[in-house]
Amino acid sequence: MIRIRQVSVTVADQDRAFRFYTEVLGFVKKTLYPLDVDGVRKKIALVCAQDKDGPELVLEALNPALAVTETVLQKARYTHKVAAAAFEVEDIKKEFKRLKKLGVQFAQEPIRAGAPITWALLDDTCGNLIQIFEYWDYDGETRSVTVERHIAAPPEQVFEAWVNPELACKWLMASAQSVPGDYTLDTQVGGEWTIHRRTQDKIYTAVGEYMEIDPPRRLVFTFSMPQFAVDVGTVTVEIEPAEGGSRVRLTQSGDRPGYERSTAHGWEGMLIRLERSLTGKTGQTLSSRAMPKSKKASPGKKD
Repeated sequence: MIRIRQVSVTVADQDRAFRFYTEVLGFVKKTLYPLDVDGVRKKIALVCAQDKDGPELVLEALNPALAVTETVLQKARYTHKVAAAAFEVEDIKKEFKRLKKLGVQFAQEPIRAGAPITWALLDDTCGNLIQIFEYWDYDGETRSVTVERHIAAPPEQVFEAWVNPELACKWLMASAQSVPGDYTLDTQVGGEWTIHRRTQDKIYTAVGEYMEIDPPRRLVFTFSMPQFAVDVGTVTVEIEPAEGGSRVRLTQSGDRPGYERSTAHGWEGMLIRLERSLTGKTGQTLSSRAMPKSKKASPGKKD
C-alpha cells in the first residue's frame, strides 16, 4: 500500500516560513534540524496539531544548485495563481476572517468551485500561494430565497427589461463595479441565455435556460455561474400591477444552505438597478426571506 507521508513546499526563507506556518496557520513542529554545518538549510517538518501522527508538511529551502530555476518556477506559479499546496479547513468563512485579522493577504477570497469545495488562496509570505478549502458537507437540502420590490413602472416595461438585451445589460447580473460584456438572450422556452460582465481584470459569466415565458406577468429560467459552482438554481419572476406601478416577486430555489443572505443581497441590488434604469429613482424593497426546500439526492459528500 502506498501512503502519503510527506509533502513539501519550497520556501524562499525557512525561518520566516516556519513562523508563518506555525504561528499563523497553526501547524506544529515535528522535526527541525540543520542540513549543513552552518545551519543555513534545515529539515523542517510540520504536522497538524490535531493529528501529530498524520502526513507531514516539509518546508524545503531552495536548492543552491537549482536556485535560479526554482525561483523562476515559483514566481510563475504565483503569477498564474497556482497553489503550491492545499489544506482542508472545517469552516472556511471562519478561517478566512481569522487569517484576515492576522494580516494574511489573499489572492482569492473564498468562492465555490466547480467541484464540491469552497476554496481561497493566501500568500504564505515566502513566495507561494496556498489553497485552503472546505468540502461541502451537503445532505441534499436546498434553500429558496424570495425578494419582493415595488417598481414605479407598468408590468409591460418591467417585463421588457428582463428580456430585451439592450435593457437587461444595464442592470441584470450587474454590480456597481462591473462593466457590461456580451449579452445573449434567446427568449423562447428552451432558449438559452448567457451574460458576461467584467470587474477589473476578471470576467464573470452567468448562464441559463428559459423554462416559462408569460409576458408581462411571469418568467422562469435556470441560473448558474459554472466558474464558481456546479449548482443550477431556478429563478421565478412574478410581476403584477400594484399602486401605480408593479410588484415584482423574485424567488431563487436550489441554493445550498448558508448562501441565502448573499443570494438575497445580490438580487436586491439588481432590482434596485432595474428600477433606476426604468424610472431614474429608487423605492424600497418590500420583503426578503429564505425558506428550506425538500431534500434531493446529493451530488457528492465528504467521506
